[in-house]
Amino acid sequence: MVDYEIKYTNRKTLAIYITKDARVEVRCNKRVRKADIERFICEKEKWINEKLELMRNRKSVLLGNGSKILYLGKEYEIVVSESKEGMCDDKFFVHSNSDERYVISF
Repeated sequence: MVDYEIKYTNRKTLAIYITKDARVEVRCNKRVRKADIERFICEKEKWINEKLELMRNRKSVLLGNGSKILYLGKEYEIVVSESKEGMCDDKFFVHSNSDERYVISF
């Protein structure tokens, strides 16, 4: 059985979320019985394990000022800026008060 955390919400459905840090969350209404949640997890266990494996194998990339990234088929240069953020021409502006590096997961 997969380890999971239950988050009770005001929803009518039962949902499984895989977080960025590879944790499993089940979101459901407070009236859903624990046995129903466990049965749902068992039914979806193959899917959950596939998604957990994908999350664990994500690559992290260290990016900084002047680095290049590929976005929507076009290459952009990362520019760290104290005032501007967004995209312009072939530059991708990232707001920061210092010239630090960023880790981005894909």
